[in-house]
Amino acid sequence: MLDIPALLANKSEAQLKAALEHLLAAHTVPVFGAAKQVEHEVAALRALKMLGALPDNADEYTLVTTLRITKAKARNLLYQDALRTLTSPRQIEDSLRALVMQPTATKYGDLILLEVPQPFLMDALRYRIRQLGFLSDGNIARLPQRALAALIEDLVPPNERKSVADRLRRQGIEGDDLQSLVHGLIKTAGRAAAGAAGEHLGATIAESLGTAFARGIEAVGRLRSP
Repeated sequence: MLDIPALLANKSEAQLKAALEHLLAAHTVPVFGAAKQVEHEVAALRALKMLGALPDNADEYTLVTTLRITKAKARNLLYQDALRTLTSPRQIEDSLRALVMQPTATKYGDLILLEVPQPFLMDALRYRIRQLGFLSDGNIARLPQRALAALIEDLVPPNERKSVADRLRRQGIEGDDLQSLVHGLIKTAGRAAAGAAGEHLGATIAESLGTAFARGIEAVGRLRSP
């Protein structure tokens, strides 16, 4: 359970002011007392992140154990927060791109298991995969290697695909186009992961894609380097 006095005890005036402003702002939209309960809950969630009680990338389990709420409640809070944060197609696409460029993933036979902790992004990812003609289900996206390759290609702006493909070729990856190159990268990463106990497939993918995108798209350039 959260110890609020202890949480506030060592915070700076600027941190406390920012969190308080965020909490009070929810009471004024559209006018005082008119906001729905969920707006106050999302405001409180963000204030707790500002104060360091929750990490910025908090998942369902973190909310369940810290706030002592049900998994369903935690999922709804994360979903509502994402709906208010990812307000444009560009923001959603940037978040999906970050997810597949720095994945937590592993191989399962011919499938790639890609973890997606945020429920809103999981839905966005599943929609994008279906649009590409593939299937996925559950909180772990189970998708063929070619589906992940197609997804990554689809998230790269058309005007950047040639330069990214050229960089992948310079890394020794073989393929006729970007999708086949990414597929080759995934297979190479899978072999590397299989040779190291406990290694995530995503580590090798992130390293190679990070190099390919080193001077690429602005959105990818903002991601942390592997």
